[in-house]
Amino acid sequence: MEPISRRRALQLGGLGLAGVLAGGLGLAWQGSRGARFDAAVGAELSEPSVLASSGGELALALTAAEGDLPVAGGRARVLGFNGGLPGPTLRVRPGGASPLSEDIMNTGS
Repeated sequence: MEPISRRRALQLGGLGLAGVLAGGLGLAWQGSRGARFDAAVGAELSEPSVLASSGGELALALTAAEGDLPVAGGRARVLGFNGGLPGPTLRVRPGGASPLSEDIMNTGS
């Protein structure tokens, strides 16, 4: 391997400096547009709804749809399940046979 020349070292250093400047300017530009998303501090956690099995069967009806839902103290456009985020908790008894009766619909684009 040949040693690097002074000219090549300066070229590589200039490229590195240009990359750092471009990244810094990009971050500064994003910050000036107000694109930051601050989480709500101290807000209560929400529990998702529960779909539990009954008689050894889990009747499942899930609808996936876009919507504006509350996330971390603000509102965000998300893909939610049954009108919530996160989707429902599926509760099934361990060890038992749990046939699944499902009705799943995706209304998102």
